[in-house]
Amino acid sequence: VYACNKLFLDQLCRNEERWRVDLVCSAKERILYYQETHLLPYLMTQMSQKNIASFLHMAPETFSKLLHKL
Repeated sequence: VYACNKLFLDQLCRNEERWRVDLVCSAKERILYYQETHLLPYLMTQMSQKNIASFLHMAPETFSKLLHKL
């Protein structure tokens, strides 16, 4: 039971951190955060850039421009 509770709390903390990133960070900072957490490279193999941009709360054009600058 303890292991299950620990996993739940770990996931809750990650979700809270992602919520803060999505709410507070600029578009560029969101891309950098998701690159550092290795989620963005995975998403790039699974989803279209349009859907990733939506996930990151930005226009597809903004995502494309920032991605090429980084």
